[in-house]
Amino acid sequence: MDGFALRRERKKNAIQKAAGELFFRKGVKETTIKEIAREAEVSQVTIYNYFGSKDGLVREIVLQIMEDKWREFEKLEKSKIPFPEKIREIVDSKREITKDLEEADFLQPVFFQDPQVLEYINRFYRERALPSLKKLIAQGREGGHLPSFISEEAILAYLEKFKEITRDPNVIARGKKEFRQDLIYLFFYGLFGEKPEKRD
Repeated sequence: MDGFALRRERKKNAIQKAAGELFFRKGVKETTIKEIAREAEVSQVTIYNYFGSKDGLVREIVLQIMEDKWREFEKLEKSKIPFPEKIREIVDSKREITKDLEEADFLQPVFFQDPQVLEYINRFYRERALPSLKKLIAQGREGGHLPSFISEEAILAYLEKFKEITRDPNVIARGKKEFRQDLIYLFFYGLFGEKPEKRD
């Protein structure tokens, strides 16, 4: 990365950091571009040049959060730790995301209603998450942690339905944190939390 690109990246990061802190404290509607520019020590024109609008800036923050979480998942998926421990780490990560959405409710409409973000999430799932999930399923099978009689197709259908559940307005509503955590636990561990040896 040359000097110009490096300076540009630093400015973008400073803007996103300042905006995220202001959005968290005041909310998106109450935060102005002028305030963000002052906190980031850039001009308002710079913000518009980089992000187009305040909505574009919010969207970019959300996408960056997704990329950061993806890097954590990718590192976990490639690690040598036992499969059950990987699942526990994923559960804990999902709980952290739930906490982030609960505390920073300015993120919720963007995550679940913004058409561009939804399109990104769908493409992200098809091109990146799905191949990694298949690898994780294979790891679980190799270690004897996933029943061999459950097909990959069924597991992926289960994942797809859970993705739909997490977009339900009743699920993402503020004040539903414990409910979301219960759903995450059920998703990973099931109703009984035990793995049968074979299908009846």
